[in-house]
Amino acid sequence: LDFWIRSQSFNKPSLELEQLNSMGWPDRVLARHWEFGFKGQEMLNIFICLPPYLQQVTRRALHAVQIIMADKLARAARDFGSEKLLGNETAVELDLELDRAFHKQQSFGLIKQHLHPSTARRAHVFTSDTMCKLLGMHPEELLARLANRELSLAITEFDYLCYIMFSAWSFATRPGSSFEFSARLRAFDGARGTDCTMTKCVLQQEFDCYGRLKAIKGIFVPMDKADVELDVLDSGRMLIQKHLAAGRDYDTLMNMFESDLFAGETILGMQKSED
Repeated sequence: LDFWIRSQSFNKPSLELEQLNSMGWPDRVLARHWEFGFKGQEMLNIFICLPPYLQQVTRRALHAVQIIMADKLARAARDFGSEKLLGNETAVELDLELDRAFHKQQSFGLIKQHLHPSTARRAHVFTSDTMCKLLGMHPEELLARLANRELSLAITEFDYLCYIMFSAWSFATRPGSSFEFSARLRAFDGARGTDCTMTKCVLQQEFDCYGRLKAIKGIFVPMDKADVELDVLDSGRMLIQKHLAAGRDYDTLMNMFESDLFAGETILGMQKSED
């Protein structure tokens, strides 16, 4: 990759997503997570390792969300009529250049993924320099891992499962609103790659004129202990943060990150703890 590159295009489908779909999981709701570029097997393990009853409930909940989303898209299509004048579905060079110019010197990290609205598959991704620093990677390494679906999860398995479930419901019921939560973001540099930064994550969807998802923008704001203590949670964030923190304060969360990442907050590890 070019040394100055900050964006990358994609065209390779996810085999793990197809495997998950064959097991009865809804494809449209989960597609954007698989299309991002995380290791498919790591994400697949989250779902296939759930206890049978929880797996059944989770699958039904995601199917319900998919029905809501399909209904909203059908209504939008009727409002615009059957004939659609579709232009270029992917990001144009000017959009990517504006992203780079605006976010070059920002103190927060940014990842923006452009999708093909008709298929919900990834088309292009942009990442800022600050985002790369938060993850402890050079931009070309981050983009290469995303392109090849080789990026390990940047938060714990349990945190990611909570993010999937809560964001799916939020985006289905409030499609124009952002989704926010705070989590420990993994930095992949260092000997073990287990350092982390407490980060406020703000996810915003963008739609085309027909109501189809065309991009997802993620803003990641580093937080220190004082920021966390002063952070005021609204009703929407309060519920997910209750699950992510589990009553632990800032220092405890940060000190437990390595053990949570590899054991305590893996789906299998949590089942063993419960047993």
